[in-house]
Amino acid sequence: MEITRFNIHTASSLIKKAINNADFLAMDMEFGGINTRSYLLNTSLDSTEHRYLKLRENAKEFCPLQLGLTAFNISGASAESSTFSFYISPLEFSRNRHGFSINPGSINYLADYNFDFNKAFKEGLWIHKDSNFSKKNLTRKGKRILDKYKNFLLEGIENGVDIPVEFIDLEELEFIIKSIEKDFGVVGTLCVKDRIPYAVKFKKGQAENDDCGKLFLDIVNSMAGKPLIGHNMITDLLQFHDKLIAPLPMSVKNFALKLNSKFPTIIDTKYIIQSSSLLKHYFNITKKQGANLSECYKAIEKDSEFSNLKVTQPFNNEETNFHNAGFDSYITGALFIRILQILKITFTKNLSDLENIVNKIPMSGSGRLPLNLSKPTQFESFENIYVLKNPENIPIEKIKEVLSGNFESIAIYKIFWTEEFVYVVPSSLNALNRMKKIISKTTNLDIFGTKIEISPYEDFVELDKSHWLTE
Repeated sequence: MEITRFNIHTASSLIKKAINNADFLAMDMEFGGINTRSYLLNTSLDSTEHRYLKLRENAKEFCPLQLGLTAFNISGASAESSTFSFYISPLEFSRNRHGFSINPGSINYLADYNFDFNKAFKEGLWIHKDSNFSKKNLTRKGKRILDKYKNFLLEGIENGVDIPVEFIDLEELEFIIKSIEKDFGVVGTLCVKDRIPYAVKFKKGQAENDDCGKLFLDIVNSMAGKPLIGHNMITDLLQFHDKLIAPLPMSVKNFALKLNSKFPTIIDTKYIIQSSSLLKHYFNITKKQGANLSECYKAIEKDSEFSNLKVTQPFNNEETNFHNAGFDSYITGALFIRILQILKITFTKNLSDLENIVNKIPMSGSGRLPLNLSKPTQFESFENIYVLKNPENIPIEKIKEVLSGNFESIAIYKIFWTEEFVYVVPSSLNALNRMKKIISKTTNLDIFGTKIEISPYEDFVELDKSHWLTE
């Protein structure tokens, strides 16, 4: 069932009833892009914290276009399902945040699967989030800004008014704009240049379809506590949290704890498949052939054992479009049910048999430890990686030129969120031994007459936690 702002009023009670009665929920999301810049691409050097910061930076840039949700009820050897495709309009996100990015490749990919962009933009739901702020807990600066905006508007708004933005937490500013809209019957738009808000433009009118946004939020909140199933779902979870729960925290630990408090049981079918030799054999997973959702579903469709499960499909043949979030949420749930059957695990509401696969989310890219939402702090070894402080911004090519003369084979990589540090990776055993020998004697290297500090990666992480622990 497709949900837009024109039918959510009549459909909301049906949706919440299906969620409330569900044994588990399967979800999927579609976006206008996933990655913004080349330096945010994953590398084998990323720690969990760095990988999270990269994914977080990307998630903030894009707006979801569709949320797919399927509620499953398990009864013996059969399962009933109800699927909902929520179209989401990026326009409200653009109005009260700082614009959004679109990746032409992602848009073209969705277009190939007949995604209805007109429905998303023209009929999509506004995103409305509960604010953590109230007039009682506004900061002193926030209260001053609120009073300043009110005084501007009391002077008249015949032709609209632009009010300069002061530096303040974005979520607090959004609350101030919403408060002004409610008190004065106006619409506030955040003006942005080079991704930095510089003014709020108020004009006469009412914020459109705010009730629809609240209904959508009520539905999202009704999902809390239900087991949540996804496939390769780290980006879905980041977007879901950022756009429908609260802005993403800087710390991967806080992200995991906040998400886990709302959804104590999250299961990623890709992680299950990659963790089981039996499932990898069943789905013919190789280094070249990963655990792609559509391919995995095609595999179980051909399986007579899956047909015997009697999983109701709420789609006709014309609607079975991969990369429609509703359909993808359905096939994710169906895949999960078939996986349980293959592993001879009986689905129960206490999920005790699933302990080893619950809350383990792949962090994108091969060879990474999954993010454990139950225990987000985990040991990672990067003993052969070093970090070089580069306050003079010496070009990487120059650094590599000098270090290669001393260590022969060596690789240099930028750290995406700072110009002040670079990764240094010895590429041969001989280079590694020479690096260890030098580090044992000194922490400074001479590069073109400049003393530059170098340290093991573990020491850098320990000393520089502020990058991901500051909220």
